[in-house]
Amino acid sequence: MRNKYFFVILLFLPLLSIAQDDDTEFWGSIKFRKNVKGKFQLNLERQLRWVENTGEQKKNFTELGFKYKAHKKHSLALNVRLINEINDLNVLYEKVSSFRSHFDLNSSWRFKKTSLNIKHRFRLQRSWDSDARIDKTYTRSKFGFMLKRKNASPYIDNEVFWDTSQGFHIDKHRFTVGLGLEIYDELKLKLFLRRQREIQSKTPDKKTIVGLGTQYKF
Repeated sequence: MRNKYFFVILLFLPLLSIAQDDDTEFWGSIKFRKNVKGKFQLNLERQLRWVENTGEQKKNFTELGFKYKAHKKHSLALNVRLINEINDLNVLYEKVSSFRSHFDLNSSWRFKKTSLNIKHRFRLQRSWDSDARIDKTYTRSKFGFMLKRKNASPYIDNEVFWDTSQGFHIDKHRFTVGLGLEIYDELKLKLFLRRQREIQSKTPDKKTIVGLGTQYKF
């Protein structure tokens, strides 16, 4: 019981350290999931992102993904994403389209007789700009914990981005606290608070992100 209380306290620590000079964004998404022939899964997601104190979008994307459960604890995924980004909201409303793909190796372990899950995701990611030129190549590693419950599952994630397009160096760091809610078997919600910051920069970009995601299973 004490371990559970300690985990909940850890979830709220980032709330106490949000800097006032961070940019704030809101991410909202809806995702549809369909299991095909047991081990295969088809995913379709639509996400919108807004910047602070504006009714205009910063970015939106549509993502199509395929997932294969290769093992009880491991799965593989391949996703493609079409992105629409809005340049300089204060000057000119201009949409720029780009493309991204990524390959994931997902792993999950659960401690016996407990509700604690440990998860890791290794991602290879590449993006192309509006002229179909290679933009960025990332290797990403995300490690997290979740208290798996029937109706409400709190979690924390820690993720590091390595930029491999210009050498191999840490480019970005993300820390996320969140809560998964199961409304019923087919419908789930996800709430999260995320801190993101650049690493290799004299004036690093810092963001606080509030997110709300909906997932529907067919």
